[in-house]
Amino acid sequence: MAALRIDLQEGFDSDVVAIRVDGKEVYRKSGVTTMLQISLADSVEVDAGDATASVEVEVVSRDARDRVSVDPPAFVAFTLRPDGGIRHQVSKEPFRYM
Repeated sequence: MAALRIDLQEGFDSDVVAIRVDGKEVYRKSGVTTMLQISLADSVEVDAGDATASVEVEVVSRDARDRVSVDPPAFVAFTLRPDGGIRHQVSKEPFRYM
């Protein structure tokens, strides 16, 4: 099984967030808030198998969601934009935080 790391980065402020991988909820938490010093709110790592995985992040408290397909192993980061949308970034290398 290949690892998939999902990071919630900037823009979160006491939000309720759900993360689904291939339709299965792997994370649900309230009070998700970005730590401004490192631009990271939270992260979760899951075994995603070897095939392409669909990752969906839903910010329930803002009625916003984003979905991306990735080939594990991979690192995916989601950021809440000021306009209320969500932006994602996919990498084969871990994201760096100070």
